Amino acid sequence: MADSTLTSIVEVPAIALQESINSIIMALPKVVTALVIILIGWLIAKLSEIAIRKLLVATQVDEWLKKMKLKESLYNVSISNTLSIIVKYYILIIFLKEASVRAGLVFLAELIGDLISTIPSIMIGISIVIIALVFADFVRKRIKESLVPFNDQIGEIVYGLIVFFAVVMALPKFGLTNTSLIEDSFKYLVLGLSLGISIAVGIGFGWAIKEGPAKEFFKKRSK
Repeated sequence: MADSTLTSIVEVPAIALQESINSIIMALPKVVTALVIILIGWLIAKLSEIAIRKLLVATQVDEWLKKMKLKESLYNVSISNTLSIIVKYYILIIFLKEASVRAGLVFLAELIGDLISTIPSIMIGISIVIIALVFADFVRKRIKESLVPFNDQIGEIVYGLIVFFAVVMALPKFGLTNTSLIEDSFKYLVLGLSLGISIAVGIGFGWAIKEGPAKEFFKKRSK
């Protein structure tokens, strides 16, 4: 009886160890395959990043944006570097999904698949914000160059409103669909700012007429 008990105590860990070794041996080809896929994906992603950066540098995209005075609108972000990095990680994510499938990590593969499916929508959202930044900066500069009273302040306010409106439009593209509170806040903000600007402009014209510079203002406008 004692011998059988001793034998079972020895056999149970041995069996568990053997099963663990067998599981590792069976999983090893999958792990190696997944690692090879990740390595190949990283190489392709890196080569793609270099190729796209060189292509964009050759086409002088950043220089054109700087020449058109649009780079300031994007806070001097390099388009060549940004786009090449985005492409690199997009390719790498695709290979990570395939590696997860090969490794048998179904949940991770589904998670990465959901991320890949949302990337086009995210890119649209980013494009909306970028276009808004460029347009808002253009409008701000035009307002500041005009002869409208309080043109600096009005330019900054209009810039902020355009960017805020674009962000509200872009949020659903990032998966944030419930934006009703932000939209209502935006409406009240626009209403309040419009009222404030109207009062400020009215006071400014009243002061100008009283003090005399209004004549100079209307002379410039009539030219």
